[in-house]
Amino acid sequence: MEPPPSAAPTPGPAPAPATAKAAAVEAAPPAQAGVASHHQWQTDVELTRYWTPERLAGALDADVLRRTAPGAPSAAAPAPEPPLPAPAAPGRTPLAGNPVQPYDGGGLASRVNGALFSTIKGVDLACSGAVVDSPNGNLVVTAGHCLRNGGAGGSFASNIVFIPGYANGAAPYGIWHAQWLTVTTGWGNREDFDEDAGFATFRPLGGRTLRDTVGGAFPIGFDLAPQPQTVFGYPKLPPFNGTTLMTCAGTPTADPLGGSSLGLPCAMTAGASGGVWLAGLQGGTGVVDSVVSYSYMVDPNVIYGTRFGPKIRALYQHAIGT
Repeated sequence: MEPPPSAAPTPGPAPAPATAKAAAVEAAPPAQAGVASHHQWQTDVELTRYWTPERLAGALDADVLRRTAPGAPSAAAPAPEPPLPAPAAPGRTPLAGNPVQPYDGGGLASRVNGALFSTIKGVDLACSGAVVDSPNGNLVVTAGHCLRNGGAGGSFASNIVFIPGYANGAAPYGIWHAQWLTVTTGWGNREDFDEDAGFATFRPLGGRTLRDTVGGAFPIGFDLAPQPQTVFGYPKLPPFNGTTLMTCAGTPTADPLGGSSLGLPCAMTAGASGGVWLAGLQGGTGVVDSVVSYSYMVDPNVIYGTRFGPKIRALYQHAIGT
């Protein structure tokens, strides 16, 4: 997750086969207004060499973005930059009675949720994400800020890999290499938190799709009525360590400062950015209708999710090539 806002938010198997060249590049998604796409050109060999176990363990947590309330001192609302190491990030100790718990419900959720690693401005970062329904079976949803720095002068991430079912440093379903990244121009150009969502398409691994390898994908929903949610992620700052899938649940409420994002009391820390919100969780699955985006500096124990409305629907349609 990225650092929270203040009164106003602030933002198994071995690794992929080492082929000399990247897998055949799928055609770029058709151009579409309001969407920005980027192709990851690193080869499988380069990505496999880059992400050593030590580098994965040392990746900084992409903190839940912190937003600052209107009128608050500008210093309280820094532009989202690569986060500092955990010890230097203040105010992220969960409240007593912390509702965040390790997920032990099994089912699809234990396989399709995963850790997403990337490099932005030369800094290795850790986020969360999940496999969602798509025609090609290789689509992961996460936060936009995990794929691109928002605002003027921002840039897309590189070295993006996804580890579904990540647990204690293990990759039970392999390490997958991204091919196409897509975010909204609302996030990419204006750093609009209500559009802080992104999709990454991954290359097949061993001739199989991501969906087939993990045994399914979460369905995705848009414009769903507000309802109880279950949030997943890999928080990394203490008391968490970024290697265990954590969850919290509750009924979200509107951001008091406006916008379409919804908030939920949940003390997940950095690294949970991009974790999915599921509506109607039952038997280990549910419908994805939001992802962890930000929190406010004045209340870091409430996280906010980007609600999937028309703009995120358009982003998804672009990502799947329709």
